[in-house]
Amino acid sequence: MAKFLQSIPIILFTVFYYKFDMNTAIIAISASCALVFCIFFILKLKIDKMMILSYLLIISTGILSIVLQNNDIFKMKPTIINLLFASILLCDIKKVFKNHSIITLLPFLMEYSEDKIRKLSTIWALYFILCAMLNEIIWRNFSEELWVLYKLVGIMMLNLGMMIYSIMFLKHSKRY
Repeated sequence: MAKFLQSIPIILFTVFYYKFDMNTAIIAISASCALVFCIFFILKLKIDKMMILSYLLIISTGILSIVLQNNDIFKMKPTIINLLFASILLCDIKKVFKNHSIITLLPFLMEYSEDKIRKLSTIWALYFILCAMLNEIIWRNFSEELWVLYKLVGIMMLNLGMMIYSIMFLKHSKRY
């Protein structure tokens, strides 16, 4: 149920973008994120930190984009969130935080050595930086429609590839 609810904003964004325009899609995704938060709260479903961060950024950049009539603000959201995730993982590598953030998301990683966790965190941090750079290149140099397609399909394919790579990396790594 939770995964279905979390997919509602992106589904609505897609429908409203292709049926109407970017402004309407931004309003739809922002409003649906707020609605999904409310539903999670009412049903007492667990809300993870990444969802909170992502939804708050979607809502805030969505509101700014609509109020300032500048969709570029909304297009920068993926860059901001990717750089934020990369920064968190890089801080983990430098042991700024007490525990690895990646373990919070993937608890099974506790079975692996500190070195493997650090390497995987580095790989993901670099991946998030790459995604931020790709987002900037695409939204600044190509059509809005291509950017939307990249966000809906391209990033999903990149994420899938990165997850497969991570699984292979861990599979070929000895635990402890």
